[in-house]
Amino acid sequence: MWTDEVFFDATEGRGVPGTAGQFFVPKHTIAQDAYFLHNVRLSYAPPGQNPVVSIWVRNLEDKVYRQLAADAQNFLETSLHFLGDPRTYGFDVIVRF
Repeated sequence: MWTDEVFFDATEGRGVPGTAGQFFVPKHTIAQDAYFLHNVRLSYAPPGQNPVVSIWVRNLEDKVYRQLAADAQNFLETSLHFLGDPRTYGFDVIVRF
């Protein structure tokens, strides 16, 4: 999955400027650069199509990425960052009646 560069504020990732108009955080602090996420799924379905067994991995490369960020410098003196899910894996068994 491809995601292009995303800015989470109106200042293109620079946060809220101070009273003199200067920015306190580096460029792209309140943003996410473009990235790829790779997901893999391997399934086996026998000729009768029952049961279907699958194994899967999401975020195969364990990429750290932001889903949301917010500048809270004015009242908390920090910035908030919400990260996406790390690598996860599992399996499915589907039985149809």
